[in-house]
Amino acid sequence: MYVILAALVAVVLSGSFCPLQAHDPGTYDFSSIDAHALATPASAETSIEALAAYLAKPARNDLEKVRALFVWMTDNIAYDGTSLASGNIRSEDQKVDAVLRNRQSVCAGYASLFVAIGKAMGLDVVSISGYSKGISFTLGEMQERNNHAWNAVKINGVWHLLDSTWGAGKLWKNFHFKKEFDDFYFLTPPEKFIYSHFPADPYWQLLSQPVSRVDFFNRIYVKPPFFKNQLEAVSHHNSVIFANGEVVISLRAPDDVDVSSFLRTPENKKILCQVERKDGLALIKAAIPEPGDYALEIYSSLKSSRVFNFALAYRVICIHKKALEDGGPLTTDQQDAYGVRPSSHNSYSISTGADLGLTLKAPPDVEIMAHLMDLNNHILSPYLVKVDHNHDHALVQAQFPKPGIYYLNIFGHHRKSYERNIFIMQYKVRANSSAGETAGFVKPYPKFAEFKQRP
Repeated sequence: MYVILAALVAVVLSGSFCPLQAHDPGTYDFSSIDAHALATPASAETSIEALAAYLAKPARNDLEKVRALFVWMTDNIAYDGTSLASGNIRSEDQKVDAVLRNRQSVCAGYASLFVAIGKAMGLDVVSISGYSKGISFTLGEMQERNNHAWNAVKINGVWHLLDSTWGAGKLWKNFHFKKEFDDFYFLTPPEKFIYSHFPADPYWQLLSQPVSRVDFFNRIYVKPPFFKNQLEAVSHHNSVIFANGEVVISLRAPDDVDVSSFLRTPENKKILCQVERKDGLALIKAAIPEPGDYALEIYSSLKSSRVFNFALAYRVICIHKKALEDGGPLTTDQQDAYGVRPSSHNSYSISTGADLGLTLKAPPDVEIMAHLMDLNNHILSPYLVKVDHNHDHALVQAQFPKPGIYYLNIFGHHRKSYERNIFIMQYKVRANSSAGETAGFVKPYPKFAEFKQRP
């Protein structure tokens, strides 16, 4: 699910960020330094210092030092899916000596060990915390807490991004780790890295125009084959699509790249989608059989290989036509499955001031969450909505940053389960006044005063 990089694209931010000038990782021959790292003897792995000395010995420049360290890390450290699944992630297991000794860790240990060995090799390297669209990510939901750590390294006076955790392999839904080297995450161009990694400190986006947290979560969900096969979204740039029947997605795709797609139903069944090629575009037509919450998965392959890999996905929510006619909130069949019913507001359209409070009937074993969306299907800050549960009712409160039209989307899942939140219903809200810049129920995101001084 998760490519050798093309030339790093230049971005300018006070002259700080530009591509590697002396060595381009997209064309550089790493075969010798890779072989050296993969052949590391046990005698060189007894300490941080011994390992750093071994990895750096044949390196002719900092690029080769970074490459040797990245290859060693991805080959020797396994992801600790067991600890992640149990929620018992012990801080002592993430310390560099423990990671080196145990050869497994979660992302924090990967990032810390990379810093320790890198500094011992004479590299300028830092650990970065933030959010990544990994195993816990659900399309169409915005998360408040950071969940990942990765690194930045300076080469030829320029900072570059990498993630040895994701470069080491994949973590499946059962939390089983599969070792699978992926050098897409080695010195990834910032404009590609931002699709999956959002740093707590916007400086480490390494972009001249930083992306907001809201924009990050609204972006389409892509994986390395999307970039490797030079795909480009044309028709839909947001990750969530509300539909009523058929959806047509258009992608720009080179002639030597094949595209396939299927619709994954709420019951996890696959429905093959039609793909038509026309004027350099791949037109993906998904016929939605009935109302529900679907995933539209798109795969790509070079014609020469015929090996299809997961490239991108959308979340497609199909609503009842009857709901449109009846004037009530738009629903899917999940309203019946979860036993959720409108209580205070029975009409689809609501007119209010700067805030809104509505109640829903919801069984005690169903947890409700909600978010606001603008007219462009752009999900807004999660702090604009608050949900409180009281036995068999849920109180949904919303505040509006400015007057206008909004969509209030209601989701739910059964408590004590690992299922994702499923779309249940939608209201259309006209806010006639504004809560202003202070809109929201908690302070959205921390100020950045607590961050260490940037390099």
